[in-house]
Amino acid sequence: MGTIIVLSVCGLVFDGGLMISAKRQATSDAESAARAGAQGVDTGAVYVTGPQQLDPVTAIAQANAFLDHNGWTGTVSADDQSVTVTVTRTQHLTFLTMFGLGNRTITGTATAQPAHGLATH
Repeated sequence: MGTIIVLSVCGLVFDGGLMISAKRQATSDAESAARAGAQGVDTGAVYVTGPQQLDPVTAIAQANAFLDHNGWTGTVSADDQSVTVTVTRTQHLTFLTMFGLGNRTITGTATAQPAHGLATH
């Protein structure tokens, strides 16, 4: 009985840590892909309306290209103000498989907007 308790605690700590790390990485990857998509600015709108607007088709294409280039799986949506990316990956469990738990799907979501003006540091 004691062995089962020790293994379950090890599983929670080890596999739980892996899932937290995978969640952080998926969110970071989604942020990177969203920033890539947010560079799909509608240049024609800049001259007509002034503020930067996204070209949703270009933004989605750029974010998807970024996902594909890095071998990531995800979904992308965009409008003229922002692009949202959700990265999905499977986290394999180690210890908790002994207790009937299988792989877990981990997602990370991020939204980016085109930058306005110049940034100074």
